[in-house]
Amino acid sequence: MKYLNLLVFLILPIVSFAQTAAQYPVTGLATAGYNPVFLGATAAIGGSVLLAGACSTGTINVTGATTSMVAVASPVTAQPNGVQWQAYVSSAGVVTVNVCAIVGLTPTSSVYNVRVIP
Repeated sequence: MKYLNLLVFLILPIVSFAQTAAQYPVTGLATAGYNPVFLGATAAIGGSVLLAGACSTGTINVTGATTSMVAVASPVTAQPNGVQWQAYVSSAGVVTVNVCAIVGLTPTSSVYNVRVIP
């Protein structure tokens, strides 16, 4: 019985997700002329020594981005442990990406892919 419960616990969310995805296909939004994500990439950020708590910053212009939207960034190049990054829409059409050191180190120089979600 416990294996049956485990199977239901593992499989049911997958089936539920598949049904939800079928109800709200992304292709339907795109064909209706709605683009749910704005995309871009920063210039390289990092490559210089940072003290603990210090940050390097980069910005990118993203047409249509507003401060009420969510920004997400991900580095193209792997970062060492102790590096944290965040993105936010700092003003209309501008996304700022902060790359910060939790401990003193040198973040790997990297371009950051940026997505802005309305």
